[in-house]
Amino acid sequence: MDRDLWVITFDHDDELFLLNKQIESLIYYENKLDYNIITNCTDHNKILEKMSDLGILGSLESAPFNYNIFSQTDFLSEKEINDVGYINQQLLKTQVYKKSNTNTHIILDCKNIILDSEILENLGPKVLLTRPHVFLGCYEYFTRLWHKGKQLPLRGASTPFIFEKSLLIELENYFESRQDFIKHFKRKYSITKKSTFKIMNEQNIPIRSVANCISEFYMYSLFEQKIRKNVSNTLDNNPRVLFQNSRKIDENLSYSKYNILAFHRKIVKKLGQEKSNQLIDYFLYKKWS
Repeated sequence: MDRDLWVITFDHDDELFLLNKQIESLIYYENKLDYNIITNCTDHNKILEKMSDLGILGSLESAPFNYNIFSQTDFLSEKEINDVGYINQQLLKTQVYKKSNTNTHIILDCKNIILDSEILENLGPKVLLTRPHVFLGCYEYFTRLWHKGKQLPLRGASTPFIFEKSLLIELENYFESRQDFIKHFKRKYSITKKSTFKIMNEQNIPIRSVANCISEFYMYSLFEQKIRKNVSNTLDNNPRVLFQNSRKIDENLSYSKYNILAFHRKIVKKLGQEKSNQLIDYFLYKKWS
């Protein structure tokens, strides 16, 4: 198929634990799409050694799909790399097309565990239903830049998220230079409009929860609506993501309807890797059935 998978990881024990479980899920559900990992850290060789010690490289070698492991510098120059890893992560996601032979890129986080054999091949763009949340300054800035301040819905700013190569290229080319493009990832975004504060108040978002950094997904979604008159907007093939935020199993919940598990490393830190592994396996191998 004309799509591939991308995930960005960094040198953190719980993050690499989740990466390992993600690969396990891709193997179990017989993924056929090319799988690409970007290590978001300065010492690429060090994290490769750790991935080898954890059995991640061994799992990839035995996987029924092609894989690649890239470093930051495969996409960014030394001058373009930021001291803040989160900013690099956002920027790297918009650069994946440079090492891809496909026109569609599915962006994953390590926390995404696959629960279905067909979801990735059939996955469609998220529906335009989401009101801005958290990244309100970023939302305000780009609606002003591209839509005269008009409030617009967004595609859900969570993974998995679909990027199109052609749109990523157009997005970067919109700016005066690559330096100008990258500058927008490093800058701070503040709320200044009453209408944005109204959104915050209507959703009961505390001011301390509002991030003043960029959301690459907000940026992409608003740019897509700038250049396309007819934006795809259907619930068909949208992911059904189970956000597992505790150690508890809800016996009243029908888990069979979900095709992706979101298991954040904060939960791994809380439970420990052994208990987290047991809980993830409960969903991965459908032990409720």
